[in-house]
Amino acid sequence: MKKVSYDHNHEDHIDRIGSGHIGGKARGLSFFHRLFFPGEIQQKFSPHTVRIPKTTVIASDAFEQFVSDNELTDAIHEEKDAAVLRRFHDGIFRQEWIEVLEQFLRRNPFPLAVRSSSLNEDAFNHPFAGLFLTLLLPNNHPDPKTRLHQLIDAIKAVYASTYFQSPQAYMAKHRLPIEHEKMAVILQQLVGRPHGKYFYPRIAGVGQSLNFFPVGPIKPEDGIALTVLGLGKMAVEGDRVMRFCPRFPTVRPQMYTAKDFLRYTQTHFIAVDLTTGGRQLTGQETDTLVTLPLSVAEQHNTLQNLVSIWDPRDRTLYDGAFHQGTKVLTFNAILKGGLFPLGGIIDTLLERFQEGFQSPVDMEYAVELDHYGGFAHATFYLLQARPLVARRFDDDIKIPDVPENRTILRSGHTMGTGKLTDIKYLVRVLPTALEPTASRELANSAARLDLLMRKRGEQYVLIGPGRWGSTNPRLGIPVTFAQIANAAAIIETGAPGLDFEPSQGTHFFHLITAGGIVYMAMMPEHNDSINHDLLDSFAIDHRDGNVVLLRPPRPMEVVVDGRDTKGIIHLTEKTTPETFEPDWEAGDFD
Repeated sequence: MKKVSYDHNHEDHIDRIGSGHIGGKARGLSFFHRLFFPGEIQQKFSPHTVRIPKTTVIASDAFEQFVSDNELTDAIHEEKDAAVLRRFHDGIFRQEWIEVLEQFLRRNPFPLAVRSSSLNEDAFNHPFAGLFLTLLLPNNHPDPKTRLHQLIDAIKAVYASTYFQSPQAYMAKHRLPIEHEKMAVILQQLVGRPHGKYFYPRIAGVGQSLNFFPVGPIKPEDGIALTVLGLGKMAVEGDRVMRFCPRFPTVRPQMYTAKDFLRYTQTHFIAVDLTTGGRQLTGQETDTLVTLPLSVAEQHNTLQNLVSIWDPRDRTLYDGAFHQGTKVLTFNAILKGGLFPLGGIIDTLLERFQEGFQSPVDMEYAVELDHYGGFAHATFYLLQARPLVARRFDDDIKIPDVPENRTILRSGHTMGTGKLTDIKYLVRVLPTALEPTASRELANSAARLDLLMRKRGEQYVLIGPGRWGSTNPRLGIPVTFAQIANAAAIIETGAPGLDFEPSQGTHFFHLITAGGIVYMAMMPEHNDSINHDLLDSFAIDHRDGNVVLLRPPRPMEVVVDGRDTKGIIHLTEKTTPETFEPDWEAGDFD
C-alpha cells in the first residue's frame, strides 16, 4: 500500500497531505506568510497579533485519484449541480487517504473550515471568488468515526463543486478548459470561540484596496472594508454590513445620519451550530450554520464594545452602553481607535499585498478579542487574499449627449470604462416584484431567460431591484453567476421598502467585475435616473413570471466612464431591422 505523505511544519508554514499541487489559494497563503508576516508587522501593531490560522492542505493528487478511481471525469457533463454532488458523494476514497485523515483529526480537535484551492483559483486575471464550496464543520462529535465521516463528505462536496454550473460558466467566459482543472482542499482552523451551542468570531469581513464608489474626500485607492459580528459569510454574500474606509475608519460611506445606522446596520449574525457535528451533510454551505438575532449575541456578551445606543427620545446615537435605548451595531469603539487599530491593520495589509501582487487586492479576515487588565488584545487572522480584477475597456470614453426620449437610464455609480454596442435585448424584473418569498423564483426566471439568450447567441442588459447575487431575499435576487453569465451589463435598482446600497466587496460583485460585465447602481438620491415610461413601451419578447425579456425598437448602447463612475444606457438612432417571434415556452429549460 502506498503511503500518503503528511508533512508537518513545512517551510511554507502550511502542513501538507499528499504530493500534488496545493492550488492557488494555498499558494497565496504560503506567499503571504513568508512575505508579509515578519516581525515588523507584529511590532507595528503590538500588543495585537496578526497571523494566519493553522492550515493543512490536501494536495491535488488526492482529487485526481478520487476522480479516476470512481470514474467521475464525465460528471462535467451533468446538467444539475445536485447530480454532480450525488455522484461524488457515492465515491470511495482509497484507504491510505482515509488513514491520514484520521491522523489529521487526532491532531486537530477544533472546528474546521473546509475550503477549495483549485489550480486556477485566485489567479490574477480570473479569481474564482465564491464559485467553489466552503463547508464549516463543528468537528466535535465524541465518535472519531463520525467526525471522519463528516470530514470526508465535506471534502467530496468541495471536489464536486469543481464541476458545478457556475465554475463551468465562469471558466467558459474566460476560455479556460475545465477538463484540466484540479482541486486541492484547505483544512483551516476556524476562527472564533464557542458560546453555548454556537461558534463564531467576534469580528469578520472583507477588505479591498480599491473602492469603486468613494464618497466625499475618500479616494478610490483608500480602499474599503466590510465588517460584521459573527462569520464573514454575511459580508461576502451581500447582506447588511458595516462599511468603512480602512485609511479613514471614521468615514463610513452609507452612514450619513443616525437614521442611516438604523436602516443599514446588521440585525442578525451567522454562527456554526455545534450540535450538527453528527449531521449528514447535503453539500450545502448552510448544513452546519445558523442565523441568529443579535439578542443571542447579547446573551453571549459578545456585543460588548461593538454597539452604540439609539435613544428615540432625542433621536441621537450614543457610543457606549450607558444609555437607554436600542443597541445598534456600529463598531464605533473599534473604528474610532479606542480598542485596537482594525482600520490600520487592514490598510497596512492591503498596501503590502498590493505591492506584492502589483494589482489591487481583496482579502477576507476574522478577529478575536481578549481583555487583560483593562486593556484589549486583538488577534487578527488573514483567511485569504486574491487579486481584485477591474476590467477597463477604453480610457478615452465620453458620455454621449443623448435626448431623454432615447435615454433608458443614467447612473453615477458604475464600474469599468468602455462602450458596449448593438445590444438588442433587455431582461427586466418588474418593479413591484421583489418579495422575500418570491426572490428564488425570480432568480429561476432570470436564469431561464439567460439560457434563451445564450441559445440565440445574444447578450443583454439585466435590470432588477436590490443586489443581484445576494443570499438575503430581503436585499435582492439570489442568482448565481451561471444563471446570468451571458449578461453584458447588470443594473441594480431600488424598490418600495427596500434598503438599498450599491454592491461592493461581495463574491458576486467580484465575479461580474472580473468577467468584464458592466455594473451600474441606480441611486435616485444621488440623481441617478431610470426612464420607466420608455421601458414600459418596449415590446415583450417573452414573459417568465415577473421577469420579462424586452426587445427595444432600436439596439442599445452602454457607455461607462470610469474616471467619474458615470454611465448611460440609451437607444441608438439605428432601428432594429427585423422582428422576432418567440419560439419557446416557460418550462422548456427547467
